[in-house]
This record gives sequence, structure tokens and C-alpha cells, in this order.
Amino acid sequence: MLGFQHWYVYPTEGSRFSVTFEQFAESVSDWPGMYFEMDGSFVWSIVSEPNQVRAQIDGMVYDRDDRIEYLDLKGNARPEDWLALFGVLAGSPCDDVHQQLRIFDNAKQAYVSWNGIEGLR
Repeated sequence: MLGFQHWYVYPTEGSRFSVTFEQFAESVSDWPGMYFEMDGSFVWSIVSEPNQVRAQIDGMVYDRDDRIEYLDLKGNARPEDWLALFGVLAGSPCDDVHQQLRIFDNAKQAYVSWNGIEGLR
């Protein structure tokens, strides 16, 4: 677990996410523990053992002109949980999906690299 995080997640500068709001919603809506509303808000309660919540990510998806502009994400989850969400934004899961994103850390009031986030090592 990385501890509580509050991030704004954007595509790399000068680019756009390849998925639409509808594609994102369709991709995540059937994940176990995912509650997605068509206003863009969602809660993902990530469960390990039967009925035990291991982690939770709350989010809001903002879109414009048929593309996602950014996500506002808050929560406490494992790196692989965050990367699963990021993989949907990239259009497919891949090991370097974090390189396709700009992550603004609300607590630090600065952009951070995925490898620079505390708790990854």
C-alpha cells in the first residue's frame, strides 16, 4: 500500500488520452467492487479475502470533446491497483503505462514521477 494519495492524473503534455469517457466506464464498470456513476464519479473497493476491503480508490473522471481530460483520484491502494486504472486510460495494460501520464500530487503541490512516489520500493 502506498498510503493515502490524492492525485490529478493527466495525459502527457501535448497529448490526449486515447479512451473516451464511455470506453473508460465500460472497461471498469464490471470490476469487482467498482461502483461507477455516469456523472463520472466512482468508488473502487478492492477486496481480497471474502468481505474484507483491502483498499479503496475514489475518483472523478472529467471529459471534454469526447475525450477524458483528467482524473481526480483519492485513496489508499497497492501500486498494481493504481496501475490497473492507469492502464485503462492508456487503452491497454502495459508495464510503462505510468510514462504516458502526468501525475500531480495534491499534497506536494507538484508533478511527480511514478518511480518517485514513496512506497513503491
